[in-house]
Amino acid sequence: MHELGEEDIQSLYTWIDNIHLSRPKKNISRDFSDGVACAEVVKYFIPKLVDLHNFSPANSVSQKIYNWTTLNQKVFRRLGYSTNDEIIQCIVSNKPGYVEYILYELRQKIDRYLSKQSAKSNASPTGSISHESNHSEHSQLAKASPFTHMANSLYCSTTESAQHSHVVSNHPLSATQSMDPQENVQNQIWTSQGSNMSHKIAAEGNTTTVSGQGE
Repeated sequence: MHELGEEDIQSLYTWIDNIHLSRPKKNISRDFSDGVACAEVVKYFIPKLVDLHNFSPANSVSQKIYNWTTLNQKVFRRLGYSTNDEIIQCIVSNKPGYVEYILYELRQKIDRYLSKQSAKSNASPTGSISHESNHSEHSQLAKASPFTHMANSLYCSTTESAQHSHVVSNHPLSATQSMDPQENVQNQIWTSQGSNMSHKIAAEGNTTTVSGQGE
């Protein structure tokens, strides 16, 4: 075990202070002596590696050793790390400097583990970049402010109205509808007269046909 420099220790304390633990931080040697706080540190960064039900707060040396042995076998090993019984014995006896050493080593292993997991998650098959980009765009749209959605709705309404106007303007009846009101009235009169004349001609034709059949 090598001694840590002052900068390393202060950096370690700052790191621990940013982690929420179930018990107040008073004296690091005593706070971590039963292994529960150490399990909580790993749980904070990598929840799936730790089941806190396996670790009970303890005052007895035997229970403290059990907690640390469980950590060493079930948690540290999955991080590619392990410690020995001598160091565990020093930790449960509250000897200064040993907890700091374990936490310093553990911090490096946690950082390395998280870096590997991040690299795996970022590695993607060819062609998935565009999918992720589209997903990101949809996510950004979903997170847009109500004002953005309102602007989009107004834009869509304006566009639909413009398209509708274009269709109406191209409709054959649009020319008549766009005429002067007096011209529209005159057109209606012409249409009515033409319709009446057509009915009259048709009626005369039917009369002639009937007369011819009678002859």
